[in-house]
Amino acid sequence: MQATNRREVLGDRRAGERRTRAAVRPVERDRRTGADRRRVGGRRYTDWTALPPLSRLVPALLVVAVSLADVAVAQATSQRGWSVLVIVAAFAIAAYDLANPGRWRWHLAAVWFAVGLYVMAAGVHIAAMLTK
Repeated sequence: MQATNRREVLGDRRAGERRTRAAVRPVERDRRTGADRRRVGGRRYTDWTALPPLSRLVPALLVVAVSLADVAVAQATSQRGWSVLVIVAAFAIAAYDLANPGRWRWHLAAVWFAVGLYVMAAGVHIAAMLTK
């Protein structure tokens, strides 16, 4: 009789485990395609969080524009060598600007300071190339 009771107890325990596992099942995976997931209410949804904020894009775009101007003047005046150094500095400033700032409060101020120095240095470089 004890064997029967033990079997019943074990059977009840297993049945209880099955019930709790089914109740705690994780949410099923979303099997829609990427394009369908981006649609919200029939409209396309764009995830703008993938881009950095505009306040961090403007300094990078300014550095790129000044670098292109420097390269254009270097090509027009047939000057070589120093424009590569100017572009290397541009890469460093743009990479620092677009990097995740973390918790540092003065990140954007440091970026704008570096951009200001870069624009002044590139201006001096362009003026020197034009006066030769």
